[in-house]
Amino acid sequence: MKIAWLTSGAGVLAAVIGSVTAHYLGLWGKEVAEQKPASTTATQVVIDAPTPPPATLPVEDNPESKLDSIFIGMGKPYVEKLFGTPIVELKHELDSLTETNYKFDKFYLQFIFSKSGSVQFYSVVSRSESFKPCIPTLNKCLGNTFAEIARSDQMDASFEHNYLYSYLTSKHYGYGEYLYLGNAGNYQNFYLGFNSLGAMYYDIRPFTLNERNRAKWDEFRNRYMPNSYGVGDIGTISDDQLYYEIGPEFYTFRNL
Repeated sequence: MKIAWLTSGAGVLAAVIGSVTAHYLGLWGKEVAEQKPASTTATQVVIDAPTPPPATLPVEDNPESKLDSIFIGMGKPYVEKLFGTPIVELKHELDSLTETNYKFDKFYLQFIFSKSGSVQFYSVVSRSESFKPCIPTLNKCLGNTFAEIARSDQMDASFEHNYLYSYLTSKHYGYGEYLYLGNAGNYQNFYLGFNSLGAMYYDIRPFTLNERNRAKWDEFRNRYMPNSYGVGDIGTISDDQLYYEIGPEFYTFRNL
């Protein structure tokens, strides 16, 4: 997960390099200079990775079978009872939030805990082309395009919403969008994203936001597939607010 402190709410991702939209991810190193991750006030604690369970354990002990047990508001002790000790824990001092990240064979799992210690957001990033988890409530699964997952009379993504990011460096590409449900009484927010740590279900051509081109955005969403989803609340990227991206931060996890 990448955490970024935006010093101005006037623009979205001004550092995005627009010229790379014509290049595939395999050309990053030739076309774009590497960008350093944004500085943060987070204190990182790297925890020894838990010993992988032996193959003889029953199916119910597989971590992917426990994803349906996650719910917004559950406590940190219960999360660790389900998934064990996280491989990385971050203390975000500015907003008193705690982030934990897990790495399993098929997916990454990220949690954001409130000051009281309850889950306010979690995300799943697939690490395998054959692993296509379904998104709670939506009854849609990864392995479909952004538009296919969001295609519903009561659900869509918003090009104008404050939570929409897309950026490219010489090392990785990140994209995230917010989905809203039109039905009354729904209190959960849903997110779709592409995280370079995850699997690539299909080749992806990066979309950038500098031109704010709605037609190109629609084309991107109709052609390409997310490899991650999130549930809960991770703020916006405007109004000088601290915000979170979908999935683990690339530079922290690329060597883990």
